Amino acid sequence: MKRIYKSNKKHFYYAAASVSMEYDTLLTEDSKSGFQFYKNYFKDSGIECFSSESNSSIFKWLKENGDKKVLVIADGAAFGAEIDRVLKLGSNSKFRLCLPESFEWLILKSGLVKDKDLKNIIDDPSSFIECSEYFSWENFFEAYLVNITTNTPENAPFKYAKKVINKSYLIDSNSKKIIAEIL
Repeated sequence: MKRIYKSNKKHFYYAAASVSMEYDTLLTEDSKSGFQFYKNYFKDSGIECFSSESNSSIFKWLKENGDKKVLVIADGAAFGAEIDRVLKLGSNSKFRLCLPESFEWLILKSGLVKDKDLKNIIDDPSSFIECSEYFSWENFFEAYLVNITTNTPENAPFKYAKKVINKSYLIDSNSKKIIAEIL
């Protein structure tokens, strides 16, 4: 594994043997709003979108679909325990991993929503996340995004819910801002 820095803030990993690759498939562990977002974004691209339903199912999905060229987008905040098994599939596998902290983190990083503390939180999450309060960083970013899109009038059009993606995020110009954080 090598880390690619398209900028100093993007988390994108790849197996060295698969640097250049066109994808025919996008696989995410997200089965709710994140999956709905990706499915909508790639609907006319020829890229099929699938949800593995969980981080622990990504390995099995990749093993069973080894003929596909897959971009895997999984929450970096939760994928660590699974990465060893996935990487053992070998350098001949046709997949690339993109591991942002979480889908909510991508939204926060995209600039669509505003908050006075947002830049500091994105730049240094560990200074703001109390682990006794949040099971994972994903839980923190979800709670933070829900809070600032529910309780601030300027962010109200982007009210966030984990189960169903808000249509505001699916508007082409907004979707491109989110996708720009990973592609």
